Amino acid sequence: MVCPPRQTAINMVARTEPCLHSLWRRERAYIAVYEGEPDESKWTAEHLKKLALADRYKTQAERALKRALNNVGAWQKTSQGAADRERRNAQWQAEQAVPERRVTLQEQKFRFAKYAVSSPDTKENTSPQSERSRPIDPPVLLFGPDSTQQPRFGSMSQPERW
Repeated sequence: MVCPPRQTAINMVARTEPCLHSLWRRERAYIAVYEGEPDESKWTAEHLKKLALADRYKTQAERALKRALNNVGAWQKTSQGAADRERRNAQWQAEQAVPERRVTLQEQKFRFAKYAVSSPDTKENTSPQSERSRPIDPPVLLFGPDSTQQPRFGSMSQPERW
């Protein structure tokens, strides 16, 4: 199940908060070991053991908080990347629409210039419908059996040298 972005952000913060509170508790416990006996020369093996445990637990809490904060940062980067992809995709689509719109406008401009503007001397109808109803001229052959001229290609016996 995929959570919506807001719910995912709330879950990330909810996972980070206990790590932060755990770190605060571990730091207070670490400080309490020093406050129990301020003179380090009087520490016994029991004090050193408590200090080593407090230090280890504090380091563990720091690492847990760092992992949680890295997860939040990775999520922010991922969500921002998705938003950037959507923005770039929308921008690309808009850029692709510009040339198509230009072509459409040029076609409309051409049709307007060709069919909408006519001189008063011309009596023939120059609408697009009358243009389409005219017969198409047959193609003119430039070279071939019906043409009067033959193409000139130069000397075909010797290839040209560069």
